[in-house]
Amino acid sequence: MSLIAELADRSAYPYPANHERVQVWMNSRFQNCEPAAGMTPTAEANAPKDVFATPAIRVDESFPAVRLPVLGNVILRSMSSESPCQRRYGFADAGSCAVGQASRQEMKNALEWIGQPDRREKTWCDVSSLAGNAGVLFAYSSKKPEDAPEVAGLIVGYDDHADPDGVRFEACASRVTTSLTALSHEAPTTEVRVFVLTKPDGFRTKVLHSGRYSVKRLLDSAEEWKAGCRNLPALKVRQFGVKKGDKSFWTDPYIPYPAEVVSCLNTAWERAGTHAEHVPGFAIGDGLGLLLERGPVLRAIATRAIRTLVPNSLSLVLALGHAHHQGLAHSLGKKHRKQALLLPSIFGLLLAKLGHRKGEYVKGPPFLVGRLLSLADQLHVQYCYGVRKGQVPPQLVGNALMATALESPTKAVATLAQRILPYQAWARTVQGGDEVRLAKYLLGELGRVSAELKDAELPASCGDLEKAAMLLGYLARSEKDNESPTTATNTERTSA
Repeated sequence: MSLIAELADRSAYPYPANHERVQVWMNSRFQNCEPAAGMTPTAEANAPKDVFATPAIRVDESFPAVRLPVLGNVILRSMSSESPCQRRYGFADAGSCAVGQASRQEMKNALEWIGQPDRREKTWCDVSSLAGNAGVLFAYSSKKPEDAPEVAGLIVGYDDHADPDGVRFEACASRVTTSLTALSHEAPTTEVRVFVLTKPDGFRTKVLHSGRYSVKRLLDSAEEWKAGCRNLPALKVRQFGVKKGDKSFWTDPYIPYPAEVVSCLNTAWERAGTHAEHVPGFAIGDGLGLLLERGPVLRAIATRAIRTLVPNSLSLVLALGHAHHQGLAHSLGKKHRKQALLLPSIFGLLLAKLGHRKGEYVKGPPFLVGRLLSLADQLHVQYCYGVRKGQVPPQLVGNALMATALESPTKAVATLAQRILPYQAWARTVQGGDEVRLAKYLLGELGRVSAELKDAELPASCGDLEKAAMLLGYLARSEKDNESPTTATNTERTSA
């Protein structure tokens, strides 16, 4: 039954009587004030306690439903004895867990509060694209603030229209830090609660993930996340301008949200980095684990993630490097354009989570092999401009050897030593202007990296961590790397 009351003059009130917030408030009053049938207030006060230490009244009734964004109606709890599986332990319905009417109403009110539409990206975010079906992540502080911090937004992120320039995680983390620090000073026991609800079959609700974390844990994790995503060598990604006709430009990789990491892990690139396929394998819980977990749990998630990321992203990473070495921007569709800016940071993050810091892996043989092949590409391009009148082949010499290097670095380096001889001979003897100076510089860098590799022991094969370091070496740029004067802009040509 629905009861709607109207006012003679509603202008003095912020909401009409049929507004959702008014109905929620009225329902809470009616249900709180309704005594149990046949019970006096004294008898109610003396009633047995439920699991939350409130009177165990009307425990045999069904739990109320809550209407949530994305999910629709959600029953707070269902352990019906009509389902035989619910009686596996000999208890069902209220016998399995007694929850009184007062506790039920508090649950309903709390879920309705954190699920309000105007608290999107503060206390909840839509994660349907990650769950594969209707799903919502809820994240909130245990102390109810006047203005909820953007904890859910820190995990899932915002739509592209809210902040198209990509400087988002850092700004969001700063705002959340300010809000939660103030809350924790007022109430030191404040914690952050996170859970994910989905509807796999469109009807029944499932808890996909649930966890509680201290404020300090969340804030420390956010700082570690930023530091991990910056666990990179000097590296930039070339992007097209926003408007048609704008010149392409170099930009720093973006720091991804945990949900964006999951999205990248679930994308496999093919056809020279021009086609993306969705390949489910990771859920939002894995993103939360990378952000908030420690020890064996974190290591297990990060190991599985890097084992998946290397083959799934290989085609795109090689296409990016091939384009960058020619001073070009690799053409991607609007839907996946951002992944080119996220992948380097994800590689750096996973390496950091597994204990491989930039100061160490950039000195290792796998990274140096990737750097060597990158320099070979760039020298090959300068040779083409100097000798072949700008006619660059479909695949550069280093790019062609990357697949071999990822499996057998020794074989790739030996092959490169033969193939690069014509380009080295040209660079040593040619005379001229800016292009020649760049070729001389690249020749010097090749010599330096080769000297470092000479004293290193090349691995016979590469594991996932070594492959990740090699791919970062292939994308890395020296401080003196500049665009060639003959580099095309995106208004003139693009990479395929």
